[in-house]
Amino acid sequence: RIKTGDEPQGCHHHDDGESVMRLVSINKQQLSRIILVLGLAGACVALLMLAARFISIGINVTDSLPGKIFVIVKHSHVNKGDIIAFYPPDSHLHQAQDMLIKQIVGIPGDAVWQQDSVYFINDEQVGFAFETTRKGLKLEPGPKGTIPEAHYFVATSHPYSFDSRYQEIGWINHNQIIGRVITLW
Repeated sequence: RIKTGDEPQGCHHHDDGESVMRLVSINKQQLSRIILVLGLAGACVALLMLAARFISIGINVTDSLPGKIFVIVKHSHVNKGDIIAFYPPDSHLHQAQDMLIKQIVGIPGDAVWQQDSVYFINDEQVGFAFETTRKGLKLEPGPKGTIPEAHYFVATSHPYSFDSRYQEIGWINHNQIIGRVITLW
């Protein structure tokens, strides 16, 4: 019991002149539900935080690949033909923190060569390399020769794909790869 001169809200006055503060009463069933809801909410947050270490969502805003929404499986093993998400090197055309999504078309040991402006990997045509972007910015030809260990040649079938045909992307080091991409939609 609390004796006061003023009667605060939530207090009730008794006949003996004392004010009594009443606490909200929760029964065991209500308390169990509250604990369950808080536990489930905490578990969901923990699962989302854990999942973020292994997967993320990516959005394709260009026409270079089919699909617009992707799941990126981080730190996964990649193979020739896989679509991957990676961070390109910093250049005058993009920033290093810009994530790109391309297909692995060349792996370590593959031979990359160029005839005129056409790129080949092991005698298979990859695509034409332009001298400038559609906005008129200069493009440098990408690397040629044998793809070194832990590096990949990435491209798409889109004729204007900004990929390993250009020095600004070049061969992708495995450390630049975020993960393998699965198309959702």
